[in-house]
Amino acid sequence: MTRSEIFKIVLEMLEDERMVTKKALQSVTEKTNIVTELGVHSSDIINLVVKTEDRFEVEFEDNEIDDLDNTIESLINLILKKLANSK
Repeated sequence: MTRSEIFKIVLEMLEDERMVTKKALQSVTEKTNIVTELGVHSSDIINLVVKTEDRFEVEFEDNEIDDLDNTIESLINLILKKLANSK
């Protein structure tokens, strides 16, 4: 799976978040902060992480989740790392 494919899937998952508007998603880049720029509550990040694990069939360690800086880029990097390790 390519980085751009993962980015697209992450955007689709963010569309399902109740606080994220379609307008906000129009200008999203990998550098976008999910909490401060998209308005996803920090408590909802865990739900997003669980959805990500389910969607990509990976499992994140607690310390990996703690190391996320709430950007889309850091989430994509973690997904890519886990997918590479599962091969």
